[in-house]
Amino acid sequence: MTKRLALLLISSFILSANLFAPDSAPTKDKCEQDQLLWLIQVANEKYLDSLRYQELRTRVSEMLNCANAYGKNESLYWSTAFTYEHEIERRFVTFMFKRHPEIGRKFTTEDAGGLR
Repeated sequence: MTKRLALLLISSFILSANLFAPDSAPTKDKCEQDQLLWLIQVANEKYLDSLRYQELRTRVSEMLNCANAYGKNESLYWSTAFTYEHEIERRFVTFMFKRHPEIGRKFTTEDAGGLR
């Protein structure tokens, strides 16, 4: 049961990314400005901690849309999206290990045993 719950939570978390994606990319200028600003903001840990999940998701979605629309700076957009996605994953894993330590212990035990 615990394994199913963890799998369900993780799956729904990952799949939710597509629900928040806007229909189209912003203008090229907005993409470039946001990418630069958001990458600078990541260096400020307090600022990053102040962003809510929905804002992090929005930034990931926008950068992915920019990468698809404007290939010239695609790697910069992907890098920025990955940075914010990593923060979401970090928060989620911290939440799971803190709120559901039995799942955390089971995960580390199974991972150490090569179960993936």
